[in-house]
Amino acid sequence: MNRKRHAVLLLPLLLATACTHKPPASVTTDLDPEQNFFMVNNQSGPAEDNATTLQGLTDGLAYTSTNNRCIDNLNMLREEGAERYPQYLEEYQKLSEAFIFLNTNKNIMDQAAKRIYTMELKMKVETLCSKIQYSNFVLVHEKRKMLSGI
Repeated sequence: MNRKRHAVLLLPLLLATACTHKPPASVTTDLDPEQNFFMVNNQSGPAEDNATTLQGLTDGLAYTSTNNRCIDNLNMLREEGAERYPQYLEEYQKLSEAFIFLNTNKNIMDQAAKRIYTMELKMKVETLCSKIQYSNFVLVHEKRKMLSGI
């Protein structure tokens, strides 16, 4: 009987709490690109939940995603020893330095100059990430060709 009484008393309290509880705010994408370097490049890829894997062969060998498609692709090129990895890394570091310059000086820059500089940086990041993504595609294609002989 005590359990029923407690359940009757707790149920309205739980319902009232559930109705007033706010879910956590999601990440906003309305920030200026100069405020968030990685937002410029946040590309999401398709999830492959239905992919079949060979359990036991791949356990413990998977790299954790950074939730940034460009960085993940760059890391894959590094791990596979891709020929163009050093060039891409150097370009990415230069872009990072450019964003540091922008963030350091954004309060004293002319608004038009800041907007143009930001647009150019965004375009350069997107171009570099597209090159990295294509290099990954070529790398995976070569790996697939190796499998065709099995």
